[in-house]
Amino acid sequence: MKKEGILKITEKTANKADVWKVLIDFESYPDWLNYILKCSGKIKSGNLLKMTLKLAGEGKKVRTVKVGTVVENKYLGLEEVSSVGAWWWNKEFVFRLVEDKEGGLKLCHEIYCNGMRFRWRKKGIARFLEKESRSFIAGARKRLSEENKSISE
Repeated sequence: MKKEGILKITEKTANKADVWKVLIDFESYPDWLNYILKCSGKIKSGNLLKMTLKLAGEGKKVRTVKVGTVVENKYLGLEEVSSVGAWWWNKEFVFRLVEDKEGGLKLCHEIYCNGMRFRWRKKGIARFLEKESRSFIAGARKRLSEENKSISE
């Protein structure tokens, strides 16, 4: 089953190494993302990571995420592992650092989904994931500004 792209959010950013450091520091996500309560694990291809989330209307949820492709300072792929199976729900998060034609740098956050749950509730899930993605970008911007680095608006 082909994954469908839900959204792509791109933000201008300053320093590739600084942004990459924030992206791969998985255990610090709860410090700057208010919907993540706890994270454990290291970003390394093939590793399983655990997250405890507090989602509006759903209460606490523990999620497992598998680290896919990792290309330092360029690309990070994470895939949520469904306890039921990929036929029901499959969600992939992609983070890319891309240099633009003007010599600037952009952080691209993309989400891809498929499965029966997604097909049944596509519009609602798409709105939720867009909110989640925008929160992630805003949190990354805050985290970098706390370290005197910048993601510009």
